[in-house]
Amino acid sequence: MKLVFHHRLTESDWFTFLLSDVVDEVTYDPDYTDTDGPAIHVFSGNVVPLRGRSAFFQQCRANSDNVTLLHASDEWYSGSYDEYRHFDRVIRNHRTWLVRSPGIFSIPVGYPNGLIGPERLTPANERKYLWSFKGEIKASRVQMVEALKGFEPSFIRDSNGPWLSFDEYRGLLLDSVFLPCPMGNVVAETWRLYEGLEFGCIPIVEKRWGIDYYRGLFGADPFLRVGSWGEAGRLMRDLAASPDELLRLQRTTVKWWSDAKVRVKQDLTAFMRGPSHAAELQAFAKLPRNRVPQLHEPLRLMELLRHQSIGSLAQRLAKPGKILSRIRRDMDRRPTE
Repeated sequence: MKLVFHHRLTESDWFTFLLSDVVDEVTYDPDYTDTDGPAIHVFSGNVVPLRGRSAFFQQCRANSDNVTLLHASDEWYSGSYDEYRHFDRVIRNHRTWLVRSPGIFSIPVGYPNGLIGPERLTPANERKYLWSFKGEIKASRVQMVEALKGFEPSFIRDSNGPWLSFDEYRGLLLDSVFLPCPMGNVVAETWRLYEGLEFGCIPIVEKRWGIDYYRGLFGADPFLRVGSWGEAGRLMRDLAASPDELLRLQRTTVKWWSDAKVRVKQDLTAFMRGPSHAAELQAFAKLPRNRVPQLHEPLRLMELLRHQSIGSLAQRLAKPGKILSRIRRDMDRRPTE
């Protein structure tokens, strides 16, 4: 089976790893000309909406009785899920009840390209930084940085700071005991979690009143969960004062992630080798909320709201331009081909 990327994606290494037991060829098709199957077609919701590609999907369906969609980067839950009707299976990240049906398999966001961890991980008690953060400081990340100031040694680099080379960032991860993982752009899940797991950091994630995203995705996990970033600071300080407990937690986390990757890959392989779910996906596509954007929009806004903290919500409402721009883009349902 072919794995066909239609866009250059930051997480292509992760997808290729998860699907390596069922894929024997990886190709790049930016012009949408490769319609022969069996194939897994990878589309990014951040690059192009699914709507407007119906003709391409129909041709893929006509040319093969085994066609899978890998719908990546749909963190805004942008809709057009009626397009799933063309496929035997759908793989996607950013788990949500909005896109739940037999024939839909949710996978973790995973690590970015080039950030597979090394074989040897530095023990937690030998690492230089108590915690570190590299990324754009926005949403709940503002509260995180402010609350953790004073818990040293630390390393903070936002989008306006000095640039870190790729090797420097890998070194930073290997030198960080804890990796605070505030929410991503709009949802709880973030690449930062998987970067930390690959490099033996101990991740700290946010609690939410209405959702425990990672438990829903993985089941039991060893992540540290905090209701406030001030709580995270105290937790890091106390664990750092107990080296044996710190090392035990690091070993537990590293082992859990190694096992979790194997489990996700095995489950996905079984899904891909299982029967077609074309009939179920056609029924899912006919749901009113998937055919009528005006029904989908309030539901997806409610779902996005569940991922927010009070602080992150206040940050977004203070500058609503990006939210409104994305909604306008997703509401534009005109075909593009």
